[in-house]
Amino acid sequence: MESLNENNSLAQLIMKLYDAYAHEIRRHMNYEQKTLSPYVEKLLDGQPASDYNVEAFSKHHGATDQQLKELKILIIK
Repeated sequence: MESLNENNSLAQLIMKLYDAYAHEIRRHMNYEQKTLSPYVEKLLDGQPASDYNVEAFSKHHGATDQQLKELKILIIK
């Protein structure tokens, strides 16, 4: 993001939203690696897990999608 002027308040807001989005993506990827991957591996082995389901996974996607939409709208404006 070298093209943004750090003294501009809009640029600061974009950077803040970008940093928050990047943090959320890293957190989400860690969640997938620790939780979703073992769940899928168990399913592939024919051992459905009783303590997790795909609905729980889908609930974790909403926050990142919304953050990306907000960031995109701000950049376009």
